[in-house]
Amino acid sequence: MKRLFFLAVLLIAAAVFVSGYGVTRVVTYKTYYVSEGETVWDIAAAHMAEQDKTRDVRELIFDIRKHNGLHGKTLQAGQTIIIPLEKEVKK
Repeated sequence: MKRLFFLAVLLIAAAVFVSGYGVTRVVTYKTYYVSEGETVWDIAAAHMAEQDKTRDVRELIFDIRKHNGLHGKTLQAGQTIIIPLEKEVKK
């Protein structure tokens, strides 16, 4: 019986730890002006240091495309886009 109780407590503790209890994700939005020849990949890679290290550059590329309604590969010099940057903030 004690083993079952210990196992249940351990599973609950693991679930709380994995769920990010006490952590909030905050998204900030940065306005960016596209330069000649830049790609979404270039822009995302340059902004990776401004967000959580747990995110992959491909996730940021997806978020930039989605937030700005970008469907093709072409960006125009002078185009304004919004970059959504995510960070975890401990409560």
